[in-house]
Amino acid sequence: MTYSVVLEEARDGGFTAWVVELPGCYARAPTREQIEMKLSAEIRHFRLWRQSHGDSIQGDDVAFEIVSSVVTEANAADGDTTILLDADRAALEPMEWRRTETWLEDSRQELLHFLQRVRNETLHWTPEGSRRSLQQSIFHLAMVEIMYAVWTFDLHSVHGLKEFLAWTRRVASTRMRELADGSHDQVTVADWAGASQPEEWTARKAARRLLWHGRLHLRSLERRFRE
Repeated sequence: MTYSVVLEEARDGGFTAWVVELPGCYARAPTREQIEMKLSAEIRHFRLWRQSHGDSIQGDDVAFEIVSSVVTEANAADGDTTILLDADRAALEPMEWRRTETWLEDSRQELLHFLQRVRNETLHWTPEGSRRSLQQSIFHLAMVEIMYAVWTFDLHSVHGLKEFLAWTRRVASTRMRELADGSHDQVTVADWAGASQPEEWTARKAARRLLWHGRLHLRSLERRFRE
């Protein structure tokens, strides 16, 4: 088959190419010519990854067609991307999500396998040329995963905020219930942005702070909007 490709050009330079039929498959390069040279290899690599997990993929030839090109404000140097593909506007159907969820799980298992080879003392190692340590990179990956889900809520409407509140409560309650069922007493740390040092944290402290924080802001909102 011939894959459809959308090219995203950042105003500050750099290109990202998205393969519409293979969600998550992309190529990035400083020039359009380099992108077109890299795309075939990236598509082939993605197909081989799926084949390694048992997917049936017909044919060995890789062909693509750039169907559109869009200029965005993305910061290509930081790997950011802002484009909304035309295909992104279609509803996410159950069958499509099940496929993507399978691919996500395969990718996560590979990450967990990688972590099995990492020692705790190397987590704070920062590779040359990187802004993040190994621990920070894993934390970033996990937090962005949550944020991608967060941004599917309409946070500028009352209905959307109510949906968001219900979701965050389910997420937090599920975690806290797991800790309570396991009588969790481990001391961990909370790394608040801008804090001078990490804060000691436990399951019981989290439970106490969850209720405190909710009541604190509820009272503040009621007071401010009553005035």
